[in-house]
Formats: sequence, structure tokens, C-alpha cells
Amino acid sequence: MHELFEKLGIRHDYQNVSSWVRPDRPWLKWMREKKMPLSIQYPEIPFYKFLDIPAELFPNNVAINFVPKDIKYTYRELKYFSDQIAAGLHALGVKKGDIIAIMTVNCPEFITCTFGILKVGAIFSPLNPLLAPKDIEYIINDAENIHSLIIHENLYSQFEKIKDNVELKNIIIIGTKKIPDTILLDDLLKKSHRPPPPIEINPKEDLAALMYTGGTTGLPKGVMITHYNLGSNTSLVSADPDMNTRVGKSSSLIALPICHAFGLIMIAIMICSANMIVLFDKFDVKAILKAIDLYKVRTFVGIPTMYQMLLSHPEIEKYDLSSLEVCGSGSFPLSSELAEKWKSLTGVDCFIAYGLTETSAATHISYWVPHKDLSIGIPVCDTDVKIIDPITHEELGPNQVGEMVIKGPQVMKGYWKRPELTQRVLKDGWLHTGDLAKYDEDGYFYIIGRQSDTIKYKGYKVFPKEIEDVLYSHPAVAECTAFGIPDPKLGQQIVAYVVLKRKQKVTADELIAFCKERMAPYKYPRIIRIQRIIPKTPVGKVNKKVIVQKELKRKRKGNSFD
Repeated sequence: MHELFEKLGIRHDYQNVSSWVRPDRPWLKWMREKKMPLSIQYPEIPFYKFLDIPAELFPNNVAINFVPKDIKYTYRELKYFSDQIAAGLHALGVKKGDIIAIMTVNCPEFITCTFGILKVGAIFSPLNPLLAPKDIEYIINDAENIHSLIIHENLYSQFEKIKDNVELKNIIIIGTKKIPDTILLDDLLKKSHRPPPPIEINPKEDLAALMYTGGTTGLPKGVMITHYNLGSNTSLVSADPDMNTRVGKSSSLIALPICHAFGLIMIAIMICSANMIVLFDKFDVKAILKAIDLYKVRTFVGIPTMYQMLLSHPEIEKYDLSSLEVCGSGSFPLSSELAEKWKSLTGVDCFIAYGLTETSAATHISYWVPHKDLSIGIPVCDTDVKIIDPITHEELGPNQVGEMVIKGPQVMKGYWKRPELTQRVLKDGWLHTGDLAKYDEDGYFYIIGRQSDTIKYKGYKVFPKEIEDVLYSHPAVAECTAFGIPDPKLGQQIVAYVVLKRKQKVTADELIAFCKERMAPYKYPRIIRIQRIIPKTPVGKVNKKVIVQKELKRKRKGNSFD
């Protein structure tokens, strides 16, 4: 194992099955075959050490290459600025346990501020820059004791609409715009501040992050993530035999929003392995293709929409993408068609990752096992997973659909100020995800859909993903989603929204007939609407809440099911 991982205190066990995982799990055979550790001893250290130790060993390596502004930070500089931010926050009275909110697009300051907040013993709470003002207000008030807000100057106008409805001790601006009653981050850094005194951190108990979920099925919930949760998930990079030879020698392109758990853990993994992060603040397709070519990017992880945009670019074949070796997708399922096109172009199988904010991100990955279409792969090290009957909670066997429940070191401490909800979701250490899934005899898992999204048509259960998989197999379909609408006679009517590929033409009736030929009589969609776009949440997932409300509004007007 590389010196960096050893210095962090990561230890591998190749002989003994993890205490977290039942020893008869079928996926363990793949871990043995691929010579991966069966268990990891995770370092019980403050999470900011995952930056400080790489900075000590690789001070001159480029850590952040922020392409849009042509700004580069070495690991020495990344640590220096995070230390300065910690000192500045301490001078403002920030102490252990205080919450500091960060609201910005992807930028180096997000990373330096995050580690600076942790170094003063505080808790960082990232706010998605796409949030509506009312959502910002709700989160700040729900957290109650947010000490300060660090916000990008271009986003201040959103916050200004609700600033009189919240209480904050300080507002710190990323940028150069002078705004009354605020502090410029640059001015805070220019002053000579004493470093904060040593802060005693209990990694398994003390919070590192308070991350609010998207709230697509209700109000956002604050997820309490400890230093140990983040550290255990980040340490998984050491389990990759290839990464041990690439520490300090590789690069990864990140265009995912790093205010979200998926993007954040990718940043942490790259920093933990002292690699260069080629960072973008938005998904500029041409600039990203150019950056992969120019910086010989090895790793790219995105969401299916990003792959669709890349593959649709008319000049994609002009760029050399041969440096890519590791490509992954998360957030929602990548269609077989997109995966096949990507492999045809790059020669790389696009692995699928699965995780939740409640699990500090990753719980499953298909990278280390032979490829199977639409599978999220096997659980990551030290992570046990069961499929249970949603009503009886009886454990189900292979190829049976039920609720997926997860146990492991990355599982959250609980929901902020919601002990009753925490007790419902966390039972005997098992996180009840609300996702319907199944696994096969080889231990590969497959997501079927959200339990709450299951359509009940004439007493039958219909999983939206089944409909979506059939629609994606049609050559004209670029994107789709299926859902149910309340109906007094049927229980729920089956509806699908479809976005067509450029220059493709097909009618809704033709798509319904296409599905009808390929599905059981009770499963095919009765209504299909051709759309220009499908509404998304701030983290890029299909916003079924908005879609269903739109259909209900149409139904109230009397023209929903014509």
C-alpha cells in the first residue's frame, strides 16, 4: 500500500471478512478474486487530515486546476489557504460545533473553505446555488444556529431576498464586490490572524457536515455526517489496486456540483490520492472535451445527462480521449444505449455508482467487477446490504424485489433535529433507503425505483424503471420518465414524459404502441407526452414531484387524459 495511505492510518485486511458484513454474502467472492481487501481499518482522525497529509507528501503537485479562470493551486497552497481561513474564522468567533453554510458554484474557494471550517472544529453545510430563496431561508432557519454564510458574489441577490428573515453573525463574500454588512473573503485572508488552538475532535461522534437533501418528496432534511463517515468513504480509494500505483500521478475531471454528496466525495477521493482535479463550474461540453485532451484526464465521473451531452457534440471525434481509463455515472440510471456508445467511442466501460447523502455518498460500485448492463455492481468494502419485504421486513433472496437496506461505516449519524424520523429510517444500524432493488446470484445489485414512485394500476404494482427501460430502447428517445397519476377508477393512471433526440420524429401514439408490444398489458403507459425538457432537481435528478403536480393541474382543467 502506498506511503500516503499508510500515513493516513489506513490498514487493509485481506483474510478476515468485515465485522460489518455477513460472511455468506455472494459478492465477497469478487473481492477475493480481484485481490481487494475484505475489510479496512479506517483512520479515526479529523477529516481535514485527508488534505494535510497529501500536502505534506506532495506539496508541489497541482491539486486544483480551475480551468474556467485558469487558476491552479498546489497541495501546499490548498493547505495554506485552508489554514488561513481557519484562522480568520476563529478571529470571527467561530468555535467547535458552529455551523458555517457555503453557497457557491464549483470553485477552489469551496474546497479551501470546507477544510478551513473543519480545522476550526466547525461543521460545514453546503447550499446548492440553484436553490430558490424560500429554500435557502428554510434551511438556514431549520439549522437554527448557523454562525456564518460564505456566499459567492454572483449568488448574493438570491440571498438578499430573504436576508431579513434569517439570523447570521457574518456574511462572507467570495469575490471582489463590496456589499454593505458583509466581509470579503480576500480581506479576511489578508489580515494576520492567530491560528485556532488545537481542537479535539471525536471522529465517530463529531459532525463534519450537515448536508440537506433535495427535498423532492417533502421539505429538505439535514443529514448529519461525521468525520468518520467521510473518512471511511474517502479511504475506499486505497482499496483500488491500480490507485496505489497512481498516487500523485493522475488527474480527474470534476464538473459535478461539489455542494452535493456525489461531487464532494469525488473531490475528497482525488485529494486523498494527491491527484490533480481539473475543476469546472458548469458543464461546458467543448471546454471539457478540450480539457480531457489537453490534461490527459484519466478519470471522469458524471451523470447520464452529461454523457448524453458529450456524445451529442458534433466535434467529439476531433478530441483525443484515449487517456480516459476510469469513467463512471451516478445519480440516476445510465441507459444501456448510452453506455454502449461511450464504450464504442472511448473503449472504456462506464461503471455505475450508487449512494445517498445519508451514506456520505458511495455504497455500491461496478468498477471492480465484470460489467453487467444496468447493474450498480457490488457493495463497497465493509458495507452490508439486504433486500427486505417493505411490509414484513423479512429478508428476501436473489432476484426478489424489495426495499434495499444498508449497514456500514459511512451511514449517517441521523437527521438533524428529527429523532423520530431517524428512528424510522435507522433500525439496528440498518439504513432503510426507500429504494426498491434486487440482487442476482453473483451479488450484483439492480435499482428498480423509489418505493414511493411505485405505480398501482388496477391493483397491480408497476415499477417506472421497467417502462423507462423499454422507452430507452426506442431509437428516437433521448430521455424519459414514467410515473403514476391518481385516478378514482384505476388507482393510478400510467403516464410517461419523453424527450426526443435531435432530428428524430415519433408520435406519442407510436411510442405507446411500441411499449404495448413489449410489455405486459397492465404495465405499458396509457399516456405519453413529448416534452422539450424534463424538470430536474438542483442535483440533476428527475423532479417527479413537479411533474406529478403539473399533470394534476392539467387533470383539474379537464384535459389530462384526453
